[in-house]
Amino acid sequence: MARVLSLLIVLYMLSGLCSPGQAKRLPGANPEKILYKKVKNYKLYLHVFYPKKKSKRPVPAAVFFHAGGWNSGDPEQFYSQAKHLADKGLVGISVEYRIKNKHKSHPFDSVEDAKSAMRFIRKNAKNKGVFKVPIRRNKIAAGGASAGGHLAAATATLSGFNAKSDDTSISTVPNALILFCPVYDNGPGGYAYGRPGIAANYRKFSPLHNISKKMPSTIVFLGTKDVLTPVPTAKKFQRLMKKEGVTSRLRLYKGQGHGFFNYGKEYDKTLKEMDQFLKKRKYF
Repeated sequence: MARVLSLLIVLYMLSGLCSPGQAKRLPGANPEKILYKKVKNYKLYLHVFYPKKKSKRPVPAAVFFHAGGWNSGDPEQFYSQAKHLADKGLVGISVEYRIKNKHKSHPFDSVEDAKSAMRFIRKNAKNKGVFKVPIRRNKIAAGGASAGGHLAAATATLSGFNAKSDDTSISTVPNALILFCPVYDNGPGGYAYGRPGIAANYRKFSPLHNISKKMPSTIVFLGTKDVLTPVPTAKKFQRLMKKEGVTSRLRLYKGQGHGFFNYGKEYDKTLKEMDQFLKKRKYF
């Protein structure tokens, strides 16, 4: 059964159905790009959207990580959501992180970058020389899709994968999680378990295996036909979170596969539910 599931996952990925290239794009978008990390010969940037009405008081922020299996993708995938939230008064951020096809990196490097990004944002939240609008350090949501959903969840759960240059006294844990079809089970039978290095380290790398009471309130959007993150996996994640006393909402979209939220009616529906989730938590 495990071999059949692995084959289905490979075929599904090759089909392009989970490609971030299908994401809703935002033509003409021109976010500010802020350098947050230099590693080897690479520079990594935050793509930042600000509220139209500039505020001297700190405002909440939402930080997004794109999909692509830690292999591909780009921050543009979440420009639309980031800009949408900026229009509601938040600072919307889409993160560039190392990916295999561009940086010859490993998923562990992607996690390290995600944690570096969260620390940079918190450290410089009120630094006028970095962000044009100050950010509330205790109102930073993190979100992402597929492998990017894994990264967002990783910032809330994983204790390892910290850059030597990071100030580890600064927390990477977001104050809310918004996860779109996240591949957050990397244990036996889970996503990417067969990749080099992951099987031997899945207990350190898999968010599902590191759930604790320190996690923030979470909402997960998932299609009932998603073969990369099956519904039983999402229900297990939710059950484990609730066991720790943490709010966890699972929104299932009937008949939808991986990446469904990128386009059409489902894009609008998930956007509306994301707004409701954040509004309830006083992000706007």
